[in-house]
Amino acid sequence: MRFKLTDEQQMVRTMVREFADRQLKPHAQKIDMESKFPLENFKEAAKLGLVGATIPTEYGGGGMGGIEWAIIMEEVARGCGSTALTLAGHTSLCCGHINVAGNHDQKQRWLPHFATGERIGG
Repeated sequence: MRFKLTDEQQMVRTMVREFADRQLKPHAQKIDMESKFPLENFKEAAKLGLVGATIPTEYGGGGMGGIEWAIIMEEVARGCGSTALTLAGHTSLCCGHINVAGNHDQKQRWLPHFATGERIGG
C-alpha cells in the first residue's frame, strides 16, 4: 500500500510546520525549564484553527479527520512538546469525548467555545 498525502494535507503540514518553527521552537525550552503553561502558543494555535481542527464544522470547527490531526500533532510536537500535550488534551481528550458521547445540547454549549480557543478544555 502506498501512502501519499493529499494536496490539502500537504498544505496543512506546511502551515503547521511554519507555525512550529516561527512560534513554538523559539520558546519551547523556556516553557519546559520554567514549567509554564504554553498559553500564548495555545492562543496562536487558535488563530490558525488548530485548537478546533477536529471539531465538526457545524460547531465551528475545522471538521478535519484523523490523518490531518496526526499531521498537526506531529508538527506541533516537533516545535514544542508542552504545546502538543496541551493541544492533545484540549482537542482529543476533551472535545473528542464531547463530540463522541455528548448530546446535541452539550455539543452546542461547549464545542463552539472550544473550537475558537475561547475556552480551553481538559
